[in-house]
Amino acid sequence: MEDQGNSNTKVTKRTFASDRQSYKQPNEIIDPDTWYEIGKNNVGDYNVEDVRQISFLDMEACYEFYKMYARAKGFDVRIKTPTLSKTDQVPITLTLLCNREGERAKKKGESKDEEVERQREPKPETKCNCKAKIVFSYDKGMKVWKMTQFWEDHNHKMVDPIHMPFMRSHKEHPDKHEEEIEQMRLAGTPTCGIYRNLVAIHGTHEVLGYSRKSLYNYCEFLRKKEGGDKDAETVMAYLLGKQQNNPSFFVEYTQDEHERLDKLFWCDGQSRNDYKAFGHVLAFDTTYKCNACRKPFVVLVGVNQNRKTVVFGCALIVDEKTESFVWVLNQMIKAGEGFKPLTVITDGDRAMACAIKEVLPQARHRLCLWHLMRNIQGHSQNGFSSGFMTCVNKCHTIEDFEVAWKELITHHKVEGEKWVEELYDSREKWSEAHMRGYFFGGLYEIITRMNFPIDVLSNFFLLFLVYFPFRNEKHLEIFDDREDEYKNIHEFPHVPKGDCFRDLQIAAANVYTKASFMVVKR
Repeated sequence: MEDQGNSNTKVTKRTFASDRQSYKQPNEIIDPDTWYEIGKNNVGDYNVEDVRQISFLDMEACYEFYKMYARAKGFDVRIKTPTLSKTDQVPITLTLLCNREGERAKKKGESKDEEVERQREPKPETKCNCKAKIVFSYDKGMKVWKMTQFWEDHNHKMVDPIHMPFMRSHKEHPDKHEEEIEQMRLAGTPTCGIYRNLVAIHGTHEVLGYSRKSLYNYCEFLRKKEGGDKDAETVMAYLLGKQQNNPSFFVEYTQDEHERLDKLFWCDGQSRNDYKAFGHVLAFDTTYKCNACRKPFVVLVGVNQNRKTVVFGCALIVDEKTESFVWVLNQMIKAGEGFKPLTVITDGDRAMACAIKEVLPQARHRLCLWHLMRNIQGHSQNGFSSGFMTCVNKCHTIEDFEVAWKELITHHKVEGEKWVEELYDSREKWSEAHMRGYFFGGLYEIITRMNFPIDVLSNFFLLFLVYFPFRNEKHLEIFDDREDEYKNIHEFPHVPKGDCFRDLQIAAANVYTKASFMVVKR
């Protein structure tokens, strides 16, 4: 700290380093002596007079100070393009705004009361014309930046500290802990353990600054470049160890006559809870096989209230026979303490269909639309696919469906073909007209819900480490959903002003989550 001769406290340039990732706590930015001199140890308590006592050596220092202030208060920061000097074109004024300043940009032809119909669904509205901002001006005589304007009041709700990692100007990235992550990976620590260790080292999730999903993405990138051979004994030792340490962890397996692993099913406590809460719609597929052991890999998934994929359980089976699928479904029901789904979505495998009929006779069976379209495209031209989609979701009654189907096969001259007859015979499993009144949770395609990179499945041991994050601690489970919670609280769906159902949509938006609202709206 230096004295300017006019009682201004000057923050040294060393304190405001150029690396923004180093700014986590206020005392890392401003010398503690400055806080004591002003008489406040919380930057969120600063007012206009307090900020006037501080001079800054560059725009970076101004930005970092206001970002620190915004973090303490609970809002995001946006930088306005600096004003340049007319003589030498150097910045002389810097304005930093609340991220919710202004309004949504209007499209050509839109007015204050009327909106142009958009081809795509508008993004959620985050701007509310907030006036909060701070303006810094450059003092050429003293060669420092000083605050000249400061609006403190906001017209919106402040963000809770637990939601800070999801704000653009405050979020961090896992690569800042690259060395620590790499050391723990080399020591054999799984990704969930790496995240727990980083939280323990740095204090809290909020101080860490990024979500577990970001860490998983980073570690997955590293895994794709690596390999390694692990056998079934290592897998079973790990899973059984998890079960012993955590009673809610569920694992079942069978062995063949040679005492080799035959079938394996597992899920953790969080997935069991997700299944009991969101398992009314169940989708499972065996598209993926582990190259190391040539076993079909079964993933059972659903969607939650935010329309995000949730994994209910995973299984490795020796074959794709009815008996194997019956065993998998029974284990899922056992893990869910007897809970049974109302609808099941599959890829059309006959063995799956038989297993569903045996284990879940009351459940409605639906065929995955993606697999249906792939099969159709292999037998017909593109025109048939377009007409088929009309039969799928544009016919609201069975009578309308029969008329549309007859026109379709007549127009394309495919009457009597075997694949067309088989498609028609299974119409109750894909036609909306035949499935009205059944709940599917907006889940129509399995592939889009199971977006796994196939090349990583070459390693048996990595199979469950990569695709099934085992969660044992409640605070980790809560942190996973905070980003969706943040968006549901601070982002309101766009409702056109001229819409005749505007009041109804606003009422629905206040009840449903953002993702569910979009489904109801459609």
